[in-house]
Amino acid sequence: MAKGGGGKRPCDYCGGTTALLYCRADTARLCFACDREVHATNPLFAKHNRSLLCDACDSASASFFCEAERLLLCQNCDWDRHDAARGRGGGGVHTRSR
Repeated sequence: MAKGGGGKRPCDYCGGTTALLYCRADTARLCFACDREVHATNPLFAKHNRSLLCDACDSASASFFCEAERLLLCQNCDWDRHDAARGRGGGGVHTRSR
C-alpha cells in the first residue's frame, strides 16, 4: 500500500507501510509483509488470530464490507454509517456483506 509512512495507519513493526491487519495477541497493527515475517517465526505465533482493520476507525476488527462505499467496517462503524443514516432519512441502506 502506501510506502514511506504515507498511510493513515502505519505498521507497528516496520512503520513504512500501511497496516491492514490487527493481531490481538501482540496488540499490533501490521502490514501483510510484517505479519508474514512476525508470525512465521515459530508455530505458536502462527496460531495468533489476526483480522482486517476497519477502514473508518483504524482500530477495531472489520466484520462488514460496504459495497457502495468500498470500505471494510467494524460493527460500530457500520451502525454509525448506515443504520443511523436510515433514521435521518439519509438512505443508509447499502449492500453489505460479512
